[in-house]
Amino acid sequence: MKITGLHVDSDARFISGSSRLFIPESVDDALMWIWSDNLTLASNVTAKQPMFIDNKFVVRFYFLWEDQVTNETFRLWDKVFRTVEKYTCLKFWKTHQEVDSKVWRPGIIIDAFEDNCATNQLGRVKGPTIIMYGACGTDEFIGVHELLHVLGFEHEHSRPDRDRFLKINWGNIAQGRRNQFGKSKLNPNLGMDIYDEKYFYDYFSIMHYPALNKSFPTMTAKCTKIQLDKRMKLSPLDIKKLNFYYNCDRFRFLIPAYKDNPAYWFYTNNNTFGFRGSNDNFAVRN
Repeated sequence: MKITGLHVDSDARFISGSSRLFIPESVDDALMWIWSDNLTLASNVTAKQPMFIDNKFVVRFYFLWEDQVTNETFRLWDKVFRTVEKYTCLKFWKTHQEVDSKVWRPGIIIDAFEDNCATNQLGRVKGPTIIMYGACGTDEFIGVHELLHVLGFEHEHSRPDRDRFLKINWGNIAQGRRNQFGKSKLNPNLGMDIYDEKYFYDYFSIMHYPALNKSFPTMTAKCTKIQLDKRMKLSPLDIKKLNFYYNCDRFRFLIPAYKDNPAYWFYTNNNTFGFRGSNDNFAVRN
């Protein structure tokens, strides 16, 4: 039997040829392959396992020195990931260091012990991104802020057009922190102009720093009615940008049960990531 020019095996679950794709049939079936990107079918024969690679939808993560991480930290990051999942089509999938670190692929490493509060790079790149969280405290919104850096977003107050909306009070900023108030250029990893007019300046973005000490503010909004307090949740524009960049409109028909069910994750016939649907012409077991 052939489908779109590719042979399939007898139970129609493995498509041979250059794609080497294996289609999971159940939750248990899918979970069997979360630890590896290759499925050995026979001697010297392997199939790519496509559910967690080369897509913008599923983001792997693991904790460094997981056996030493506290339950409080696990709960905190569960809330952080659930917050972003709630408003987008993204899915964060937990793996383990001893397995995931063997493969150089996009993902997140959470280091809860590093005495810092930062990410080591911006945007999803070829290798893993480290979130250093030892000095971040226990506030959920700080975790969401750092996670958005990993997903490709810079500080709102660093926009190239920020001087139209903010006055930076350099005299109130410690010398060692001034680099956090410079202006950014378009991030090539992001692949979109978030400074387009449809993404107007967002004083309420979770990526916007607060003014800190009101007597000696680091920044002053030129719109005098705006108070630059801590932003403790995603703003409507944060959510809009995330959904635009990750092309979530194509997933709006999904119910939450599908989103959380790995059995439905697969590649469509044109090799783009998606969900199994009634109109997809993959062969299925009778």
